[in-house]
Amino acid sequence: MDKKTLKEFFDFSFLTNKMKYIERFKGHYFWREYPQPPRYDSNADHSWHLAMLVLLFSDKLSKPFNVEKGLKIALLHDLVEIYAGDTDPLGAEGTGADTHAFNKTAEQEKTKKEEASAQKIFATLPENKRKEFYELWQEYATGSSYEAMVIKALDKIEATMQIIEWRDGKVFPEHLQFSIKYLHKYADVDPAISEFVELITKELKKRYKDFTV
Repeated sequence: MDKKTLKEFFDFSFLTNKMKYIERFKGHYFWREYPQPPRYDSNADHSWHLAMLVLLFSDKLSKPFNVEKGLKIALLHDLVEIYAGDTDPLGAEGTGADTHAFNKTAEQEKTKKEEASAQKIFATLPENKRKEFYELWQEYATGSSYEAMVIKALDKIEATMQIIEWRDGKVFPEHLQFSIKYLHKYADVDPAISEFVELITKELKKRYKDFTV
């Protein structure tokens, strides 16, 4: 490998290491009121667990699924948050009505911000890798492939499982409502995903305890 490529690989590896230090949910609506966990999950934790879900579901889906592409998208999808930051889906009132969760304008603004971040991050790579990684990220951002839509659904599943682990059902009632609604956003991408989403929904409701009581 030539020295230029080696240096570009080093720079990209060093940059993406920052994923380990981006804390998820910290300071978000509702989470500000809950007792602080021993540590918040990082983007790296989230991306690893998402990749594990890809491996679990890859041969249970109703359509052919490119596992390699799926794993790549899972590992790449949140790199843009290195510069764009972790956007709170709950918003100002905890409903997601003013955020990318359920507001199309806010979703477009988030994508535009993340697009600029993607350009900056992938610019550190050799041309072939830059093109491949950027196109995979864009595929995820736009939901333009079956793999991308499956990853979007699994992304919501992973986040909801984290809520179950950290809070064990003791949440604000409005947080429960939001979580279930957001969890279902891409659930219809595949019957296997939909079935798993229903299982998680039942688990959320079964464990639910009103945090305000």
